[in-house]
Amino acid sequence: MVLFIGLLAWMNNWPGMLGLQQPLAVAAPWIYWGMIGAFWVVFILLSSLRDYRLRRYEQQVAEAATYMNQIQHLKAPELMLADDDPEWQAFYQQANQVNQLTHQLHAQADQKQADFDRLINHLPVGVMVINPDDNVQMANEVMETLLNVPIDPTPHSYLDDVKTFGLSHLIEHTEANHRTHHAEVKLVQNNERPVDAYAIWIGDEESGQVVVVLYDLALIRAAEQMQLDFVGNVSHELKTPITSIAGFAETLLSGAKNDPQSLDKFLQIILQESNRLNDLVTDTISVARFANPHPIHPQKIQVNSEIGRVLTMLRPRIIERDLSVQIKGDTDTTFVFDPAEFDDIIKNLLTNAVIYNHHGGEIRVEYGLSDKNFRLVVADTGIGIPEDDQQRVFERFYRVDKMRSRRNGGTGLGLSIVQAIVQRAGGEIILHSQVAVGTTFTVTLPRKPAKEIANNQTTADTK
Repeated sequence: MVLFIGLLAWMNNWPGMLGLQQPLAVAAPWIYWGMIGAFWVVFILLSSLRDYRLRRYEQQVAEAATYMNQIQHLKAPELMLADDDPEWQAFYQQANQVNQLTHQLHAQADQKQADFDRLINHLPVGVMVINPDDNVQMANEVMETLLNVPIDPTPHSYLDDVKTFGLSHLIEHTEANHRTHHAEVKLVQNNERPVDAYAIWIGDEESGQVVVVLYDLALIRAAEQMQLDFVGNVSHELKTPITSIAGFAETLLSGAKNDPQSLDKFLQIILQESNRLNDLVTDTISVARFANPHPIHPQKIQVNSEIGRVLTMLRPRIIERDLSVQIKGDTDTTFVFDPAEFDDIIKNLLTNAVIYNHHGGEIRVEYGLSDKNFRLVVADTGIGIPEDDQQRVFERFYRVDKMRSRRNGGTGLGLSIVQAIVQRAGGEIILHSQVAVGTTFTVTLPRKPAKEIANNQTTADTK
C-alpha cells in the first residue's frame, strides 16, 4: 500500500517533470486511471497466486503427513502420484520407496508370524509366552486344551489362565531367578491332569520372557497304569492254577495217591488247571505280541477249513453242552490274512460262543466276501451281555460271568486279542447282545493283497 501511494504521488508529479502545467490525473485522466487499474489487476493476480501457492503447499503438507501416518500405522496406503512441482517430486519418490519397503517388511513379518503360529499350533505340546509385564503374549491351542480354558488372544495376565498353584509358582520362580525350571505338575483345573512343565527363561539378567511348555503325561501315565494292571492281573491269574496244581500235588504226595478214586479225581483237576495255565500263558503271549512290532505272514486261508479245524478242537465242549452249529458260507471262499491271527479270531469268538451258551443252544457262523471286505459273523443263543458291560468286554481280563469263565477255562483276554488284530488290520468288530437271548459278533476285515497287508501292518508296528 505504501508503494501504491508513492506511485500515485510520482504519477502526479510526473507531468511537472515533463513540463506539464497540470497533474497527470487532470492532464490525462484516462492514462492515470488506466495505470491505477492495471496496478490493481496485477496486485490481485499476484495475491491470488500467492494464496493458491500457500493453499497448495498446505494441502501437500497435509497429504504428506497423512501418507506418512498411514505408513507408520501399517495401513499400506496407495502410492502418492508426484505432480510437476520439482520441490516435491524427490519427496514423493522417497516416501513411495519407504511405503513399498514398509509394505514388503510387513508382509514378510505377517508370513513369518503365520508360519510361526502354524508351527506352534501343530506342536503336540502346550506353549505359552509371557512378557515382562506378566501378560500372555501368545499361547497355542494345545495349551488351551491342557489348561481347560479359552485363552484370550489379547494381552492379559497369565494368572487369568493358570489356576494351578504348582504351575504359577514355577513361573514366578523362573521370573525371580532368571533361569529355567522344570517340574511335574497336576493341573487342578483339568481334573488333575499330569503334565511335565518347563518354565524357560529367555533373556538376560535385566529383562526377558518366560516360555511355558507343557508335555501331556496323561497317555503315558495311563499306559504305565495299564502295564501295572496287566502285570497284576497276569500274576493273579497265574497264581490261581499254580496254587491249585501245587495244592493237589501236595495232597497226592501226602497219601491221597494211594486212593485210586482220589488219585483219578485229583489228576483230572491237575490236568484241567494245567490246561488253563497253558491257555493263560498262550493268551498272555498273544497280547504281548501286539504291544511290540512283529512280522506277519499273509497267506490265502481256506475259511471253511479253518472254521472246521477250530470246531474240531472245541467238539468235546460242544457235545458236553449239546450245542448245534450252523455254518453258512461258500466252502471255496479264500481270504488273504495272517493264518495265526485269523486262527486267534476264529478260536476266541467260537470259544466264547461255546462257553457262554445255554445247554442245548445254537451257534451260527456266517462268512462271505464283498468287493472290499471279508465279513465274519459268530452268533450264539447264550446268556448274553448286559448293556453296561458291553463297552468293557474288550478290556484285558474283563469277564462278564467270572465264575463261568473260570470254570470253563476262560482267561479274559480273548476279545482283547480279537479287537487288537482287527484294528491293526484296519477292520471293525461290532457287538450286539441281549441278556438271556444271545450275543452276535460281526467282524469286518478289508480285502487287500498279501504284500499290502504286510506293508500296512509293519508300518503300524513301527509307529
